[in-house]
Amino acid sequence: MKTLAKIDECVGRILLAAALFCFVALLAVLTGNLAIRLLAFGNLMGWYTDVTEILFGWMVLLAASVLARHREHFRIDLLHMSLGKCRWFYILEFTTNIIALVFFALLFHYGAKLFLGAPQTMSVLGIARRWAYLCIPFNAVFLCLYTLRDVVRSFMIMAGKMPVPMAPA
Repeated sequence: MKTLAKIDECVGRILLAAALFCFVALLAVLTGNLAIRLLAFGNLMGWYTDVTEILFGWMVLLAASVLARHREHFRIDLLHMSLGKCRWFYILEFTTNIIALVFFALLFHYGAKLFLGAPQTMSVLGIARRWAYLCIPFNAVFLCLYTLRDVVRSFMIMAGKMPVPMAPA
């Protein structure tokens, strides 16, 4: 179990570093393009639209994987708050996690189809657009794994195999 925790920690650090890299690179490309346009040099960075498309997709989905790892995705928790930390809370958690798992599995399926079936090339860079789409199935794998972890955890609590965690004071 410690080995899995170490692997998870390593993967989490890599996902976070990659998301931060995409953010910084995106910020640099957009700032550079803005500076060049404001200095009246014209549009010398025609390639920036292709690069921003790639960086933005990867940044968003890598960050989504990091959030899923820490169970920090946003949600409307009116029902969760009204139930408190009782077994019904975990029945609701189990149900919503199953729905999320189905969604992420479909995201992987259709993202993989999009990646494999995209014949277009990017306008300026000339590389296959599929490399921008690869972020969808790649991160869907992590989203499925982290959601599956949450499904198992909520099921174990719901079934009475794990104790209900106490809310922090």
